[in-house]
Amino acid sequence: MIPLAIPGLQPLAPLTMAASAGTEAYTESDSPAAGLIAAGTAGLMPAAGNIARQAALKGLGAELVGGGIKDIAIKGGAGATVDEALAKLGQGAATTAVKEYVPTTFGQAAGAWGAEQLGAAAVGEAGNLGSALYSGQDYHFSPTEQLLNLTLGQAPFAGASVFRHGLAGFGGEAARRHIEETRTNIDLTGKALDQKRALEEASEKTGVENVPNAAYLSPEELLANNTRINELRARQRAATDEGTSYSEEERQKMLAEEEELVKKQGYAPGTSWGRISIRPRHEGW
Repeated sequence: MIPLAIPGLQPLAPLTMAASAGTEAYTESDSPAAGLIAAGTAGLMPAAGNIARQAALKGLGAELVGGGIKDIAIKGGAGATVDEALAKLGQGAATTAVKEYVPTTFGQAAGAWGAEQLGAAAVGEAGNLGSALYSGQDYHFSPTEQLLNLTLGQAPFAGASVFRHGLAGFGGEAARRHIEETRTNIDLTGKALDQKRALEEASEKTGVENVPNAAYLSPEELLANNTRINELRARQRAATDEGTSYSEEERQKMLAEEEELVKKQGYAPGTSWGRISIRPRHEGW
């Protein structure tokens, strides 16, 4: 039960619970089937508890975070900007789909916590019943024993729930801050994934092997280059629309700068990076 109380080891909790329950059932009944049933149901207790918790929060009107097809977040946080999120994705950061109901009041938090314990206890008791049937032992249901299981017996599991959800699990300001941070993570992750896909598509169309400098540009440099290219082309369009012109020297200087940026960027005119369009320049300005 130790992993239940240590945040970093909580992923191992189902395995330790399964091993403990399975060993105990097998020792008492001398039945491999009973041990397997007990291990299987005990391993499912955390998941069952979470399902019950989310169902209770939904029924109590808790706020939903995520739930959409594109609601994906970077595990551990996306950082403060899209560039930071993009850098994390480039370093292999894992992402996860987000859908959770978060309690914002103490009443919702208390109801969710109680439902979580009941859900886990119900699965555990189902395992006891199954083990008794397969081992040929008598099954006795005692309200007093169940009450003890829901209090003392569920203490490690309840402690794990508190560690896992932190202060946000109690509602209030911490929960609202968690909601805001999670939604910010989803937004930054979505934009970073869009830019990552755009970069990959541009690389495939352009041919990375023909653009030796592109591989050494950071996301910040790519963004700065795109911004400058668009500024130059905006000046071109403005000159054309207003019927004005630049001196030949200035015109050639702007052309040279744009060509160098496009070459450095590694994109052919007409493609785009992220959400910044790079259009062919106007002629005759």
